[in-house]
Amino acid sequence: MPEGRRAFARGAGLGLAMLCAGLVAPARADDAAAPGVAPREAAAAPAQAAPEQAPHPTAAHPGTGTSAHGQIFQPPPDQILPDAQLPAGTIAVEVRDAEGKPVSGTEVRLGVLFQSIAEGAQSTFKVAKTDGAGRTRFGKLSTDSSHSYRVTVRHAGADYASAPFNLKEDAGFRVVLHVYPVTHDARGTFVWSRCFVHIEPRDDVFQWQVLCRLFNLSRITWVPQGVAVRLPEGWKAFEAQDDMTDTRFVADDAAGAVLTGTFSPGQHSAGFRFQTPHDHSETASFVLSALPRTAELRVLTSASPRMTLDVEGFEETRQDVGNDGQRMLVTRWMAQSADQGLGDVRIHLRGLPTPGMGRWWALTLAVGIAAAGMFLSRSPIPAAGSETGERKQARQRLLDELVELEQAHTNGELGPRAYERMRGQLVDALARLELTPTRAA
Repeated sequence: MPEGRRAFARGAGLGLAMLCAGLVAPARADDAAAPGVAPREAAAAPAQAAPEQAPHPTAAHPGTGTSAHGQIFQPPPDQILPDAQLPAGTIAVEVRDAEGKPVSGTEVRLGVLFQSIAEGAQSTFKVAKTDGAGRTRFGKLSTDSSHSYRVTVRHAGADYASAPFNLKEDAGFRVVLHVYPVTHDARGTFVWSRCFVHIEPRDDVFQWQVLCRLFNLSRITWVPQGVAVRLPEGWKAFEAQDDMTDTRFVADDAAGAVLTGTFSPGQHSAGFRFQTPHDHSETASFVLSALPRTAELRVLTSASPRMTLDVEGFEETRQDVGNDGQRMLVTRWMAQSADQGLGDVRIHLRGLPTPGMGRWWALTLAVGIAAAGMFLSRSPIPAAGSETGERKQARQRLLDELVELEQAHTNGELGPRAYERMRGQLVDALARLELTPTRAA
């Protein structure tokens, strides 16, 4: 997997590993782990966290699929289990509705992925339909570990899929999938989202990462149409979260990040990242839209000592510390009722490091390294083993620039990447200078 995708997956895992409050009480600001932020409770958290509880801005809402008492629908669990009563190389599929009743005449698709170092990846599929008992079967399948399988059911315009799995050599597998009525209008469901927006200022761009967890608390599957997150002006380098589900965002030049997939009852995740230009000014403002039915949205940014974060209508910004020890600024918005929408999110960053200092450092760094280079390339130096004035001047110039570079970084006048790059060049030039022996005349 490319390093960019690995980094994205790591960030996605951090963003979605959240501890949340109950169904009615609002979550506390410290109860969630955002990308790059280490929660205070992390040390005491269990290795396997329980499924995240859904946001619940209101106890009941007309047309949401909840009962009169506001109880949410608990979907029956799908199953992927080995079954010793089935012959090896066999996958038996059952399709049921929300009440566990069989669904007949439904198309079932078995995806087969073969992967090997010598032959690469090859994918094929098989198709069958369920009988009157809602069952079908695929046989004579390979149990080799190079083959993986995924069952998908197409029903009423929605796709319901199992996680990929490998077969065992001594047993078949039984897969049970549930299907539900389908709507394209979120108002006919009880769907809510909790999202993170992380902004990382870099030398020439702002790197954005958006992670969302969506909760469908009704008995109806939601297949969104025309639902999008409008992105800030000038966005580019869009990349969707790469995972094993069909719920995702896709880029659209006009709409931004369009939400696609099948959101059946239960929990789903989707995310993406992109970049916007950095014009090197001390302030930057952005506007993006929130998903419909947003219950909670947090905005956070990696911050230099002088930076501030302000998001209109959000809570007061607080300071935190990232996993790498870097200063983080975090704020959030929470819905107080089912009818409260968020709309546009207006973000303001102030006190950004300006390039003036960075460009000045680039110039002085070049001068210091040039001085060292001139010494290293000089003609024979008199007095073997002696310290020449040229060597002393070159060394002192480099040492002075190292001191000033550290001060600029401490004062927030230089970004972390520029600091690391320039410091490495200075240390390298100083090392080459010290390791070069003086030559006899």
